Amino acid sequence: MMSNEQKNDVLDSEQKTIKQDIIEQNEQVQEPNKENLAEANNTSNEESNSNNNTPNNHLQNNKSETQENDPKLIKETILENTEDKNEDENENENKNENENKNENENENENKNKNKNENENENENKDKDKDKDKNENEDKNENQEHTQITEIKINKNLNDNQDNEFVDDEDEDEKTVQEKFIKEVAGLIDGLINTDLKARIISFRNLHKISKAIGEQRTRTELIVFLSQCKNEDEEVLRVIAEELGDFIPLIGGYEYVDCIIGIFDYLLSHEDQKTRENSIQSVIKISEGMNQRQIQDNIFPLVIKLSKSPCFVPRSSSCFLFNCTYPKCDPDSQIELRQAISNLCKDTEAFVRKAISSSFHDIVSCIEKDSIINEFLTCFNNMSNDMQDTVRLSSPKTCVSISQKFSLDERIKYILPLFKELMVDKSWRVRYSVAQNIVKFSDLLEPEIVKEHLFKPYLKLLKDFEPEVRAKSASKISKFCSHLKSYKDIICGEVIDIASDLVNDSSNIVKCSFGSSITGLAPLLGEEQSKVKLVPLVLELMSEFNSEVKINIISNLESLTSIVGVPIISESILTALNELSVDQKWRNRLKIINLVPEIAKSLGKEIFNQSLIPLSGKWLTDTVHLIREAAGQSLADVGKIFGVEWTHEILLPKISQLLTDKSYLLRQISLYSLMLLTKFVDSQNVQEEILTKMIQLVEDPIPNVRFYLAKIIEKMGSTLDSKLIGKYVEPCLQKLSLDKDRDVKFFAHQTLKKIQGHLRKK
Repeated sequence: MMSNEQKNDVLDSEQKTIKQDIIEQNEQVQEPNKENLAEANNTSNEESNSNNNTPNNHLQNNKSETQENDPKLIKETILENTEDKNEDENENENKNENENKNENENENENKNKNKNENENENENKDKDKDKDKNENEDKNENQEHTQITEIKINKNLNDNQDNEFVDDEDEDEKTVQEKFIKEVAGLIDGLINTDLKARIISFRNLHKISKAIGEQRTRTELIVFLSQCKNEDEEVLRVIAEELGDFIPLIGGYEYVDCIIGIFDYLLSHEDQKTRENSIQSVIKISEGMNQRQIQDNIFPLVIKLSKSPCFVPRSSSCFLFNCTYPKCDPDSQIELRQAISNLCKDTEAFVRKAISSSFHDIVSCIEKDSIINEFLTCFNNMSNDMQDTVRLSSPKTCVSISQKFSLDERIKYILPLFKELMVDKSWRVRYSVAQNIVKFSDLLEPEIVKEHLFKPYLKLLKDFEPEVRAKSASKISKFCSHLKSYKDIICGEVIDIASDLVNDSSNIVKCSFGSSITGLAPLLGEEQSKVKLVPLVLELMSEFNSEVKINIISNLESLTSIVGVPIISESILTALNELSVDQKWRNRLKIINLVPEIAKSLGKEIFNQSLIPLSGKWLTDTVHLIREAAGQSLADVGKIFGVEWTHEILLPKISQLLTDKSYLLRQISLYSLMLLTKFVDSQNVQEEILTKMIQLVEDPIPNVRFYLAKIIEKMGSTLDSKLIGKYVEPCLQKLSLDKDRDVKFFAHQTLKKIQGHLRKK
């Protein structure tokens, strides 16, 4: 018969064996290999197939496409692995509980058995022995039994603690995995949700679903499902078209690009314009990484098919894909593409001709010059004389693209006559397009050609009866006249005369556009002519009530002041600045504040100190937060221009006044402005003075100011000297880290850690 100690040792060894088995099972559940998962998936699929008497795998059993790629089936297969893991874990837990229960029962039985044996032994002992001796023996046996029991209990507790520790380690991974699976399951449900917004959200996260199911199932299931979404809402199709542009890594690379090209065949033929535009961008994006063979095998057939479609919509889509296809095709395919382009230029549908015209400037940029001359000049001439102005609208831009491929003689021979015709086109939108591209076209010609062929038509554009055409032409006046530098008399005469008319134009958009370019005429006219003829026009525009006109002139002021000087226009500029500083529209105030550094360069220190420093006080105390921040940034930029001495003497006292203002918002903007000063002030004395002023707010009654101080100090940390940090910054932050307000304590503690990190790096 076994003694108590031997039985307990057997029980302990059994517990260790069971514990080791449980740990090994848990490890196998937590890290299943791909083969086991595949077998589990195949087993579950075979069981479901046998129950339903229908095949489940659409690739192996040729099931119908609709049933094969149902999102519910995708969801079920994604969740299979997680369910199997959970079942295995539950079985292991139940097994552990049953084993522990059996162990406890065995222990109780052993205890009872030991007790009976001890009683029998005591009864059979010699009755003549002393009673005291029997009592001592019983007492010793009981003590030994108690010690063994305590050891076993402690051992069980330790085993339970070990199991709990293993569970804690796996809990985070399990939680992350469960959250991801739930998210993907929700997205898959959303693919067939009746709510449009839910479907859009799911389709916008197709990449997450794809990563969850893997590259192969993305190709064989998800892509096939997307190809069946032809009847989806337009907004969903737009999302699909956009997302497919990033699908190449998700399907396994460009080797499998053919599986998504078929979807584009439908999307590029859809009646919704935005869907087609997104599809075009996605195809172009995909084609950028494709080699010649892949373009030849996939994109080229798609473009040819679309260009020959009986419906005009896919033909229009094909017009925007030639430029990404043509360069990577073989010569025979290029011939076929050029023929397709020629056919589209002569298409009976104006919608298609408009599409090929608007994309023609990109197409000609990748086609050989000889092919352009021999095959496409006639097509381009026909489009430029098309009955529909929407077709002619892109012709000026195409003139520039073709001219870049041609020599000067070829430009004069083939393109210049066509461009001159467009300058007098009967459609104002075509003339507007000419005005938009006239400077680029003039850059490709000699000044004599510009004067002889383009100057007179350009003057007509400046006098056009449509204000939009006049405005666009006026905005280009200084750049166009830069080609006429050697013809100063023309600029002083005809150009200035028309400029006078533009200053008094009835349309505000014309005056605004002219205000942005009028100052650019000063370098062309010279100092004397600018003072006599140009400055009066500028001053007249500056007196306009319209704020946009004044802002446009001031934003380009330097080109004028560099020629005529500041004094002659300073009074008008300062008057305009005073008016704009109190403009009712805060966006106008913001625009002028952002121009303050450029104004400071033009006016100089003296005028700035006299007139603009008082205005800066208004901007720093503006009711709009964005204005106050912009004022602080602009003044800091002015400090960089005028230097540290000016900043210390003029700017620092002005900003420091706000540190004691009643409004906590102004105290905050003062801290922000002082922080900006420390970034360019390299004088340690000035930095120390700024810091001493800032840390006064450590006792501010408003918590917002105190934690804002901590955040500002964090931004200053990398620019401050270590001595200043130790003397001022660290004591300040240590005090804030003991603040009553928890937000102040949090930001102070975070800043203190970062500051100390900077010190260690130094």
